[in-house]
Formats: sequence, structure tokens, C-alpha cells
Amino acid sequence: MRFILSLCRRLAAVILGAGLAASAAAPARAVDALAIYENRAALAAAAQHCGALSANEAAAQALGLLQARHDALRAGASLARLAAADENAARRTARLACDAPELQQSIAALRQSFPAFLRQGRAVFAPDWRASKYARDVWAVRFGADLQAPTLGLIAHRGGLSLAIDANGATRAVGAVLLTRNPSLQPAPILSAAGPLPPAGFAASAWPVAAILDQGRFALSDAALAALIALDPREAVLIRLFDRRGAIAAERVIPVGDVAIAIRFAQLPLGASARNAN
Repeated sequence: MRFILSLCRRLAAVILGAGLAASAAAPARAVDALAIYENRAALAAAAQHCGALSANEAAAQALGLLQARHDALRAGASLARLAAADENAARRTARLACDAPELQQSIAALRQSFPAFLRQGRAVFAPDWRASKYARDVWAVRFGADLQAPTLGLIAHRGGLSLAIDANGATRAVGAVLLTRNPSLQPAPILSAAGPLPPAGFAASAWPVAAILDQGRFALSDAALAALIALDPREAVLIRLFDRRGAIAAERVIPVGDVAIAIRFAQLPLGASARNAN
């Protein structure tokens, strides 16, 4: 009990702080990032144990926890340490008294942070994933602001959102493929100090075009989207475009980063008081 309340006190100052969105700032030291994750994991477990959040609040809180997890990984924390933090939080909240004043204060502070976050219509997530909740925006999620470079993102298609590759006029592409790491053949990502590495060789899964949306714009399957979301935020994918002869016309390495967070953000409901404006 004392453990959870101590974590709740420390968390009150950082709830969804330091910008859940636009988290492309310099990574925190591993010990600091891990402490933030432990704090958020503790409060998440407590909130779930006590049923303290609505569905929308829980979804927003889950984004904050996932953001902290990604930040900790980028800062050098191990998967084992993060798993231990999850187990520790779950174990210690099992006997938690939900009416404890300090816990109630921390949950209240957490809930106060949600309205402003849910009213936010657009956000940028590391390293450059741009997300929008507005139906009038062509892309719900897209990587980068360069309109001349091939890109990857989520676009409205058949009443929902589909993962898509856009040639962006960089080439007269008639086909495309997305290459991701195949976790069955290579369980762990290949990490490099030089930056995210794209998959290569036998360890890569190739996701072909499922539908042609427009000139130079190609939709991929739901399975491709699931594969992308499941990747480690420290690795990268490769988009490859083909010309009419079947030759490679262009390629681009795209960091996975916080694409999973960007996608979840775009799927959150827009707060009633948010302005539908740029």
C-alpha cells in the first residue's frame, strides 16, 4: 500500500506531462525514464483495480503508459525491467484500498489532465508521425511533412482507416511493398547506435499492395498494419516503389518510433469543445 501511494505522490507532477505528443525531444536517461514508466504503471494498475476511469479516460491513460514505455526503451531500459515493473505494479495493487485519500487525489489529478488532451485534434509523435482526429484531413496518420518524398500512414478507405504508401509524386510508381521485421524469424530487432535499421534478407516480411487508391497511392492489408504496430519503437521499416517494368523506382527507410501511439491518438474521440481548425 505504502509503495503505491509513494509512487502516486511522485507521479502527480508528471501525469501526461512533458508532452505526451511531440515527444521527439532528447531521450531521458534510462534510470529517469524507467522511474517514469514505473510510476505510470503503478497508477494505471491502481486505476484499473479501482475502476476509476471511463473508457475514453482509460484509452488516454494507456497512451501515456505506452509513451513512457517507448521512452524507457529508447533511453536504454531493458524489456525485462519493464516487464518487472508491470508485474510489481499488478502485485502491489491487488490489495490496494481504493478509498485511500492519497490515491484518490492522484486519480483525480490524472482525470483532470484528460479533457485538454482529448480536445487536442492534432499531434506529432516521435520521430515525425503526424496524427489527426479530423475527418476532413486526408491522412489520419502520416510520416513526415515532406510532400515530395514517399511516405507511409493511415488514410480513410472503405469507411475505415487503412495503412497506405504514398509515392508523393517522387516517382511514377505503379506498385509498392512494405518490408517489416518478421518476428518469427528474428524475434528481436537489430539495434544500431547509428539509428534505426530496416529489415533485410530472410528476416523481412514483405507486405504487398491490397488496393490501389489513386495514382501513386497504395493501400496495404490490415495484417500489414498489425505487423507495423507490433514492432519495436527503436527499429525501422522500408517502403519500396516499383515502376511499370517491375524495377525499384524509389525506397525510403521510415523509423517505427511512436507510430502505434499516433494511430491510437487518431482513433480517440475528439473532445466536444475542441475546435475543428488548423
